[in-house]
Amino acid sequence: MTAKVTFRPRSTILRHEFNLWAENDRGETLEAPHRMLFEKSLEKMNLATHDRILEVGCGGGWASQAMAERVAPESTVVGVDISDGMIRRASARFANVSNLKFICAGAEHMPLSDGAFTKIFCLEAFFFFEDQEKVLREMLRVAAPGGEVFLVFGLHKDYPEGLSAVKEIRLPVHIRSSAEYQDMLRRIGWTDVRAETFVRRREPGEKTDVHDRALFLSGRKPNFAR
Repeated sequence: MTAKVTFRPRSTILRHEFNLWAENDRGETLEAPHRMLFEKSLEKMNLATHDRILEVGCGGGWASQAMAERVAPESTVVGVDISDGMIRRASARFANVSNLKFICAGAEHMPLSDGAFTKIFCLEAFFFFEDQEKVLREMLRVAAPGGEVFLVFGLHKDYPEGLSAVKEIRLPVHIRSSAEYQDMLRRIGWTDVRAETFVRRREPGEKTDVHDRALFLSGRKPNFAR
């Protein structure tokens, strides 16, 4: 008799795993190493008070909250995550932030209006998405004409020393090069695509980790009104 093999979609696997992370406060433990990447990203994003911001893969919501502090009270920041556990924690933790809200949804299908956001940000999450091209198309859909996307993450081919982290993550991930990602962004329709590396200097003898050479990618939605 042949045993029945049960297939679980990646979205189900990710939701289950990140719900466990929420239960075990792992999102908070990752905040410290991710905050360095966030601060470096902010220097490149040039947030304006009128910006409408979307964070895809927001986890515990701390980065969304930090961006909400940098825009006007009448502006909107939305955090989206596939984990309902993470969304509950974020919503409870930042319930008093009036211009911030959180939505539980997958990155491939977000219940958001076309052209709603001027800035889209994704911190240490893009490599998890099963269909990365579909996510980029969805980001392009919800971006306003002239709106920008910013992706930052440590797992990429150009930093092989950091790939040992895949064993610790124990989840399916994509590992591509900077050139491959830039080509993907352009193919989807993003323009002004750029890439750079955020380098964290270590003291002699200090252990390196996946965040030491993070890839930062940006692109712009064409402004057809011009």
